[in-house]
Amino acid sequence: MAAKDIIKHQFKPGVSGNPGGRPKGNLKDYDRRKFVDMSDEEKDAFLKTISPEMRYRMAEGNPDNKTDLTSDGKPLFNDDQRKNSEESINEFLDGESKE
Repeated sequence: MAAKDIIKHQFKPGVSGNPGGRPKGNLKDYDRRKFVDMSDEEKDAFLKTISPEMRYRMAEGNPDNKTDLTSDGKPLFNDDQRKNSEESINEFLDGESKE
């Protein structure tokens, strides 16, 4: 398959691949509403079943983690490597279409 064949199947600029958008609400919202609707006794019983760390995360959210464990904050590819990689992919695809 040639690179030009792949390009015609890519999303067009400005056109969403998910026109309906993300569904409203999620499991987190459902759990939050369920907890809010519990009586004080039910909340106390539930909170006794989870760790203090989990209770903190429920109240405050997960701590922000911006640690980059893979590249020390540097780009994984420089522009020349990226260009060479794209050329290699195109050559491979062009060779595949000739077979």
